Amino acid sequence: EDAARHQLGLEGFTPQEQRLVRSLDLRYQGQAFELNVALGEPSANGLALDTLEAEFHRQHLAAYGHSSPGAQIELVNARLTTYGVVPRPAGERYRSASESMDMALAERRAVWFQGAPHDCPVWERERLPEGATLRGPAIVEEFGATTIVPPGWRGEVDVHGNLRCTRETPA
Repeated sequence: EDAARHQLGLEGFTPQEQRLVRSLDLRYQGQAFELNVALGEPSANGLALDTLEAEFHRQHLAAYGHSSPGAQIELVNARLTTYGVVPRPAGERYRSASESMDMALAERRAVWFQGAPHDCPVWERERLPEGATLRGPAIVEEFGATTIVPPGWRGEVDVHGNLRCTRETPA
């Protein structure tokens, strides 16, 4: 846990913004499938094993339709999931680096879809204006990601700058 908190701190998260979620993968002895059971915050008394065992039996009953309260329970994995809480994004409207589709077009390439070449526009993501509509095939490039809009699909830039892709023709 200390290493996880340290790493979150290096990523800029204050202790108040850090979340640690502890859980155990448990199963009845001899079974091949586990259930992930969340642990609460540790107390000065440690873990409440009776509560943990009761939660495992409850989850097993819900998942498989039966439980065996007298059976031995095995611990398979102990897990720690960590994340940092970020502020909710502002509802501001998207502002593109350009106002025209012409400025967003980087180039055209031959791209293969379903065994045939297609003349495909390549768009710069940050230059696509709000409301832009792209008919597939199209490629949208940005730092860290490339989005493919296949033939028969349409991509639209919404008011928040999201690229929403919708199938226009049946599969």
